[in-house]
Amino acid sequence: MLLLGAALTTCAPSRAPTPPPPAEALARSLGLIRTATSTEPHVVRLLFYGQSISTPKWTAQAVAHLTQTYPNVRFVVRNLAIGGFAAQTLKRTVERDVTAFYPDLIVFHVYGDHRDYERIIRTIRATTPADLIVQTDHLSTDLGPLCDEGLHLSLASRPGCKGRLWYRATDWESHMSWSVIPGLAAKYGFAVEPRRDEWIAYLGKTGLPAAALIADSPHPNARGWSVMALLFGRWFDRAVASWNGQRSTAVTDLPATSRTFDMTGNRIEIIASGPLDGKVTATIDGKRPQDLDGCWQTSRTTALPEVRPWPALRQVTIDPADHQADRFTLTLTHFDPSQAHFRFALTSAARGPDGAGSSDSDFVSPSGRVRISKEDWTLAESVAHAHRGVPEGFKVEWRRAFVCRDQPAVPLTAGTVEQRHLIATGIRQGPHKVNIRVSPDAERRIRAIRIYRPPLDDAA
Repeated sequence: MLLLGAALTTCAPSRAPTPPPPAEALARSLGLIRTATSTEPHVVRLLFYGQSISTPKWTAQAVAHLTQTYPNVRFVVRNLAIGGFAAQTLKRTVERDVTAFYPDLIVFHVYGDHRDYERIIRTIRATTPADLIVQTDHLSTDLGPLCDEGLHLSLASRPGCKGRLWYRATDWESHMSWSVIPGLAAKYGFAVEPRRDEWIAYLGKTGLPAAALIADSPHPNARGWSVMALLFGRWFDRAVASWNGQRSTAVTDLPATSRTFDMTGNRIEIIASGPLDGKVTATIDGKRPQDLDGCWQTSRTTALPEVRPWPALRQVTIDPADHQADRFTLTLTHFDPSQAHFRFALTSAARGPDGAGSSDSDFVSPSGRVRISKEDWTLAESVAHAHRGVPEGFKVEWRRAFVCRDQPAVPLTAGTVEQRHLIATGIRQGPHKVNIRVSPDAERRIRAIRIYRPPLDDAA
């Protein structure tokens, strides 16, 4: 077995791509944190995303560290990770989850196929300008020989490698952590938390074997989760300290008095000091928010009781032109023992019955409003995992709602709040012509008009 201390100096392949420095990749988030004061606190919307390794068992500890270390920042936190959803599966849930919360900062980790991994990154980069931290894989077993991946003018076998001339690590997690993820970071401009390197260094410093921090591989034990939080906090604190005025152009604040203007981006908010519902009217290219597809969003489907938070369906497609608040219900019957095969009937609370189908076929409702792909059902996987299914008549629900309105207010200090009023979201990058009108009694509440522009063009 290779000594961990010695391994640390040669972890990454000599030809590994170089990710951008955190101060550049996370410029907006770090700037918000560094420039926040007790009299002018800043809000940072933080999303943890991925699968079971992104559990609150460590993220809750990390958030506690952030709130204590940066008391002038109001972190609005969501953890939408779904255990057991590798990249091949998470690619079906990521767009809904990320666009619904629309964070300022995302902390992401997932296992799985490198092609689907990149699809997830592209989806994030095309739908939101959020700063992105991708975490490499921690060590769940003792480290073997390290492969210096890439082109070598040799046909000889190399320890820890497979292939000839072009060598790749035999250990997939090492390959992803030290080659694939840095390469994607260089391509898409996100920050990399080198969790694998830091984990190896921690084991080397403490003299512990990898198994000392692991419960059921790859999941850490209680000490391992705490180490995960500790390493993230240390890395993030160094990133914050490294910020030296770097700026991002992905999010722009226009003056509070801006009323008619052209913009390029996919989201517009009014930043205010109090409620604005009923006080604001707006048009984007002549359309009201109620007439914009992106202002109508669909919730996750009902979670399965045995493997929460698995949604019963990874994805449901609603006709984007369906601009009506609604609650949809699927009633499931006639299960086979594996629950891979069953029937269902769909009902809309607003419009009544809307067809029936089976899990064996893709479904399109007679109204054309609802589409379900047969690959998105998770019940059979739940039975295989938990050895228990859902009862006959189990109901799967989801909602359709109008979201371009006041968002939940965030308390700041001395009784003040930050109120975000959403004008538009999910629109094409543009350009767009925007017209906003605010009732005279609400004008003094306006602090800025905020424009969000994702780094990837959604039309690309």
